[in-house]
Amino acid sequence: MAKMPVDKIKDLVGHVKANSSKLASEGVDAKVLNKHVADIEEELKKPEPDHGVLHTLLASLETTVEEAEETLAMTGVLRFLNTIFGTGVPEPPKR
Repeated sequence: MAKMPVDKIKDLVGHVKANSSKLASEGVDAKVLNKHVADIEEELKKPEPDHGVLHTLLASLETTVEEAEETLAMTGVLRFLNTIFGTGVPEPPKR
């Protein structure tokens, strides 16, 4: 498996945390969302994060947040995920 862009994953985690209340108000299960974020952060703390594990965790995060797709488009979470997964969607602007 190709290496995951750890720096972009860290940006995504910060972005999700900053928008978690908005995502929850749009139907995302806050408890599940927070668990995904915590799991990703735990993996990122390791000296050598397992990129296969990161991919799986990000895919789970994506599945969880798809319920609020319209809000995600507005908050940029899907754009972050598309950038990390290399789907060809432009990188979100720096904030």
